[in-house]
Amino acid sequence: MDAERDAYAERLRAAEVRLTDLEAEYGATLRALDEAGQEPPELVAHVELTVDAERAGPARLRLGHLTPCALWRPAYRAVLDGGSLTLETEAVVWQRTGEDWSDVRLTLSTARSALATEPPRLVEDRLVLRDRSAAERRTVDVEVREELIGDLGPAPVLGLPGSTTAARRAS
Repeated sequence: MDAERDAYAERLRAAEVRLTDLEAEYGATLRALDEAGQEPPELVAHVELTVDAERAGPARLRLGHLTPCALWRPAYRAVLDGGSLTLETEAVVWQRTGEDWSDVRLTLSTARSALATEPPRLVEDRLVLRDRSAAERRTVDVEVREELIGDLGPAPVLGLPGSTTAARRAS
């Protein structure tokens, strides 16, 4: 009876530890849900232009700007079909600018305009095919790289990749 009571007591302690972990996770989820429901801060900018033209008449102007509270990450997919390898690339974009981005033309760059640095050197990267072991076929490796982004615009938003809040939470 003593051994059985001890076994159940140990299971109870393990369940209480798990319950404490789940309560903390639930609280974090509720906080994230509350923050996600908040309206993003409104960023307002006014542009004043002076147009110096040779003659009066209609003209076409094009204005571009860098937007804080927006970021993107590349996504890659390699597809092997018989002896042919196809590499597909996409961009995943997040934004909390408060603007409607429907039908917006984007120019994406790996440059960090806030850092005003030189672009990285490009190096050769070769893909090599090899047979995977049985253990490798059952395993999926996932690498996560969190990087702090220079402070631009309002406070970082929880859940957006690269935000200082997400980096603090991950460490």
